[in-house]
Amino acid sequence: MTHSGGKPHTNVGDRGQRYEVRARGYPSKEESVIGWAADLPGAKAMAQAIQKAPGCKSTTVHDRQHDNALVWVWLEPIPFDPACLELANHFLQDEPKLRHRADELASDFQQTAEDWISTEREDEP
Repeated sequence: MTHSGGKPHTNVGDRGQRYEVRARGYPSKEESVIGWAADLPGAKAMAQAIQKAPGCKSTTVHDRQHDNALVWVWLEPIPFDPACLELANHFLQDEPKLRHRADELASDFQQTAEDWISTEREDEP
């Protein structure tokens, strides 16, 4: 019996499920638990489905058997400044096998700069 006198819940959705799927930006701005899955491919499929929801900024999969260790992440790509693309193309000019990934590198440049700025703002008195 529960503390309120009712029957204990027996239909808990996470019973025996190893992986927990979380999302940020959907259904709320904070991180929310979306669901659970018994295996990693099922958890990834759930995370990939929810990342298509409007407002979803990231999805993560955590292994509940290993202290909620993070095992998979998706982050919404951020639009980047054209100057970042120029910089990426400059660095990749002698790397023909990697030039097709200039957009990815430009996005990483911008994310790193934005993270640095955010950290410096937080450290200001």
